[in-house]
Amino acid sequence: MNKKIINLIIAIVLGLVAVYLVNSYIEKSRTTTGPQTEAENIIIAARNIREGEVLDKHMLAIRKVPVEYITPGALSPDRYRHIAGKAAAVNVREGTQITSELFTAKKKTKREIPLSEKIPSGYRAVNINVEELSGNEKLVAPGDRVDVIAVFPFTESQFRVPRMASFILYQNREVLAVDGHTDKSVSKESIKTITLPFKPEETGIIAYIQKKGDIKLALRAPGDTKIREWGPEREEILGKIYKEMGLIKEEPPFTVRIYRGGTKNIPPKGQEVAQ
Repeated sequence: MNKKIINLIIAIVLGLVAVYLVNSYIEKSRTTTGPQTEAENIIIAARNIREGEVLDKHMLAIRKVPVEYITPGALSPDRYRHIAGKAAAVNVREGTQITSELFTAKKKTKREIPLSEKIPSGYRAVNINVEELSGNEKLVAPGDRVDVIAVFPFTESQFRVPRMASFILYQNREVLAVDGHTDKSVSKESIKTITLPFKPEETGIIAYIQKKGDIKLALRAPGDTKIREWGPEREEILGKIYKEMGLIKEEPPFTVRIYRGGTKNIPPKGQEVAQ
């Protein structure tokens, strides 16, 4: 037989064998993998959602999930309206399939009492600047009671350097607001002002001390409303402050005129008899 014919026959046989082997492999693969798994679009958390956080679309994503791995009750995109505007009932981790049970109706915010409604009759609300907080001032909340401590510099003739004096200025004052908020639940990470009630005649001295000196607050225990009796040193220091404010003027020394033998003698200037 011609050699070329033999080679052609061999090539045809090998080709048929190759086609058979490929068909066998494809059939075997189909048998192993089975039918294509069905999947559906499901709403998932695109990031961690904290408990109480109000839901919006930016917190969610859509993912195609095989049917056998879908959580019972998981919401499809067309059911987003069932949870829109609700708050997370628990902490929800990123990637969690969203169900209605994870969210609850948004809690109604308690109305914050206006500051004007908290001011006692006959008083005025004054802000105390506390940008540089110290000690218990960081723990002060609306409704607490505090003592107001004044720190004030005095310059006396015998001292070249001003002396600092501190004393309790007012006692048992209720905190009306913190940073303008009358609600205790407001965050106090960076307090700048604490609002206290003062009588009209007290507001001027508070403003003056804040400008020239400093004011500190001493937090009282709940139920402690005792008022300590004032000592003479407080009135003395207040008198000096009033004098610096120009509210008290020094009176000239009282002079005595001397009459001798019916003649009026006025002592030379500087030799008057002072009372």
